[in-house]
Amino acid sequence: MKKQLFNKITGKLNLYGISFLFAFILVMLGQMTTSEAVIAPASYVIYKGGTTYYAQNGQTGVNDYSGTDAATVIQNVIDALINGGLIILKNATYVIATPVSLDSSISVQGESRAGTIIQAAASIGGTGTRGLFELDDFGVTTTPITNVYIGNMTFDLTTNTDAYIKAIGQRAYRPVQNLLIEKINMDLDTEHNGIVLENLGISSTIASYNITIKDIFTRNGSGTVNLYLNASAASSLYYNVKIENLYNLIDVNGVGDDRVAIIGNFPAGGGVAEVRGVSIRDVYVFVASTVTSGLIQGVKFDTGANCYLHDMLVDGVFFVNAPSGTIGQAVSSILGGNSFFQNATISNVFSKNGGGIKMFISRRDPNPFIIIEKFAMYNLQDTIAGIEVYDPQGPSGDETVIIRNGSLFNAATIAGNLPVGIMFTGGSLQGGSGIISIEGVFINSFSRGISNNLNESGSLYTSTWTNIFVENCNLANNGSNLSAVGNFQVRTTPAISLAGVTGITVGASPFTYTNNDNVPEAIYIDGGTVSDIKKNGTTIFTSTQKTIWLEPGESITVTYSQVPTMRKDQK
Repeated sequence: MKKQLFNKITGKLNLYGISFLFAFILVMLGQMTTSEAVIAPASYVIYKGGTTYYAQNGQTGVNDYSGTDAATVIQNVIDALINGGLIILKNATYVIATPVSLDSSISVQGESRAGTIIQAAASIGGTGTRGLFELDDFGVTTTPITNVYIGNMTFDLTTNTDAYIKAIGQRAYRPVQNLLIEKINMDLDTEHNGIVLENLGISSTIASYNITIKDIFTRNGSGTVNLYLNASAASSLYYNVKIENLYNLIDVNGVGDDRVAIIGNFPAGGGVAEVRGVSIRDVYVFVASTVTSGLIQGVKFDTGANCYLHDMLVDGVFFVNAPSGTIGQAVSSILGGNSFFQNATISNVFSKNGGGIKMFISRRDPNPFIIIEKFAMYNLQDTIAGIEVYDPQGPSGDETVIIRNGSLFNAATIAGNLPVGIMFTGGSLQGGSGIISIEGVFINSFSRGISNNLNESGSLYTSTWTNIFVENCNLANNGSNLSAVGNFQVRTTPAISLAGVTGITVGASPFTYTNNDNVPEAIYIDGGTVSDIKKNGTTIFTSTQKTIWLEPGESITVTYSQVPTMRKDQK
């Protein structure tokens, strides 16, 4: 159903507003009220009677533990299940004053998503940034925590006054394997986090893998899902991560940070940190019209040095920002030194009144391959470009970037150099063999349609991006359609003019000019005294005031006694 909704939105620009918001609210309300039946036999069932919490043994029916402190009762049960087991939390409000530590083979499941409420106390005991539920207690070990399930419940952190409390966290320095978190509601404030796994890459020999987080609804907060590759080990890895169906509502001022963040920190000992096989699908971010401040990102990749990101998929980001212009990108990446993307696809991105896509793709030479496709962005606010590709130091120029099948539309043409529809910055490629392909893209009402010669402040510079192919695009109502230097090739693209009519510096007679611009162009020869004009070595005229058509690679030679004026008109 969500895919059908996206197709309708991207297919009909005039339906951007009400239809999207209405469907979005319906989906979120459904997520908040859905109940899931408990079908597995429980090792323990925890319930509340009056002010007391009871833990009933699933085999004996006896209440083995009880008390007025919910965290203590739940922790007693977890500690008793040395071989793991299923804990059912009956519908009730469980006030958590100290973090609950989960270990391997523990499953915690609520009776119903809206009825089982894990509520933060006004202050949470412990050290550091705490989570209401944590994967193990704080310690240093390379033994992985495995086969953990958390699902079908609501976390309420709005009553807590501490800084940066998490609904579900991981502070232990342990790899995580086979983790499933699903069917969760989280009501946060401006500072608190949702699901934060901080130390996935702590071991140089044991990887974290098979991490699935899906069907999550979040209201406000400093982030929904943040996964850290905290690579204090010499070499670290996590892989096979799936993040799906996240619904985010921002309705208060001051909310910052990222709805989904994949973060890599600096490895120790000169090693590398690797993240492989991350799939992020269907992330919805809606910012209410009453919000006037905040920094809100949709999906973000953010690494330190020596972090390698392989096989990344982002498929379905729906980013509706407040018309007041709060800042944020739908999809973005920031890479530290010697870090890179390899094989990344960004697909099905819709953004209204927000930011676009900004991909910082490489700080070394791994031959990155990036696809950005199927996007619709309307009335972009506080942004440099609808799509920006930034690569400051690809030394041999082997990047492949494909941008295809999408639309970028602003409410009105903006004066000056920014914003740009599609923008390449950083001046990488270095004249190498990298290929940039832009195909089937509609760009309307930007200061510049496509640019490879602006920096992020909007100043002109000499770019070395080369081998850029533009085909079957429609550029209209832009201040200039193409602002470029270098090797551009344009095919079947209405309204494109690379440079318009520009002068040619005429050298000594006989003067030869060769079309190295990779587009057809007309050469105008005016004035002077001209005795011979050859095209590709054959004389075609013997006087001035002529127009000669040159395809890419063709040349003319002009013999004169008084220098003529020569201009080229790129078509």
